[in-house]
Amino acid sequence: MISKAKARNASFEDTNFRYKISSKPVSNGIYELNITIQSENHNASKLIVTGVMQHDYAVKPPLCSEDHKFFETIVRIDIEGYIAEAVELGWDYKQKGSDFVLTSSNEPYRQLYLDENKPAEWFHARHYHLKNKLG
Repeated sequence: MISKAKARNASFEDTNFRYKISSKPVSNGIYELNITIQSENHNASKLIVTGVMQHDYAVKPPLCSEDHKFFETIVRIDIEGYIAEAVELGWDYKQKGSDFVLTSSNEPYRQLYLDENKPAEWFHARHYHLKNKLG
C-alpha cells in the first residue's frame, strides 16, 4: 500500500486513490517521472506510469523554442486520466497481482492551438476524457 506520507489523492468511479510521483535522473537536467497509483480502498495491484520526462531548465536550458511547448506539471486530472486509461486497458485496481505498467510520453503536456490537429499520443492523462469526443 502506498503510505499516506507525502501521497496525494485522486478519485475515479467513486473510488479514492493515492499517488506518488518520484523522479530519476536520465541525463544532466533531464529526469524521468515515475508515477505510482493505488486504490485506497483495496490493497491491490498498483498502476505504474512511465515515460514522462521532466526538464530542469535551470540546469539545461532549452535547445530551441519548441521545448517551451511542454509543461510536465502533473495534476490530479492527469492521474484520473491515467487511471481511466489503465482500467480500459485491463487494469483491475481491486484485485491483487503484479503491477500494471502504462507507458506515456510528454505529448499530453504539449500546448496546442485549438484548431491544431491532435496526435493520438495527446489523448492521454488530462486529455483522455476527450478521446471519443475529438479523436
